[in-house]
Amino acid sequence: MIENKVSLYSYSITKNHVHILAHVDSRESVARMMNLASSVTARNYNRREEKTGAFWEHQYHCTIVETGQHLLNCINYIHLNMVRAGAVQEPAKWAWCSHDEIMEKRSRYKMLDLDRLHGLLGGISAKELHESYCSSISAQISMGNLQRSQQWTEALAVGSKSFIESVSTVYTDRMKLDKKLVSDQTTDQEWAIFEENTPYRARKGGL
Repeated sequence: MIENKVSLYSYSITKNHVHILAHVDSRESVARMMNLASSVTARNYNRREEKTGAFWEHQYHCTIVETGQHLLNCINYIHLNMVRAGAVQEPAKWAWCSHDEIMEKRSRYKMLDLDRLHGLLGGISAKELHESYCSSISAQISMGNLQRSQQWTEALAVGSKSFIESVSTVYTDRMKLDKKLVSDQTTDQEWAIFEENTPYRARKGGL
């Protein structure tokens, strides 16, 4: 659990960017959280390296994720980030992600709101989460299913078709929206909604 009314569910810190999965009570909470992370990172890095200026080159991009299986899919994708990059062979080998905390192997510096996460995953127990998570991670690694997925880096929202339809009615102020079926490999089909003709790096700020 972190400040600004944000519940953290997963994260991965890489060499040049971070992935964060969290629940926020308002759009302003996203901005406050990311601004705090950016400013603290830059301040500490600049002090250590005797430099000045911003640490991150680009601003953040937000994707709304439906609860249940889609939420777990996002957690898996985040934890497989450095496996995709070839830095490690499994998430457990990358110390700067929330794998150990998901598996309840960390006794200090805990940040995840696991109680809330269990509820959003259908009220499953810690044991059920561990089994489902480990099974999915192992399957993706063994099948070599590690390619970068557009929905987790560029979409406005990811979830079931009905969820995507409901999100599209809320964000009518955005550019023309494009709904796509992005995966048919899970029990529930996974859909995503994108802002058409807007490159990933051109998207600024939060939702």
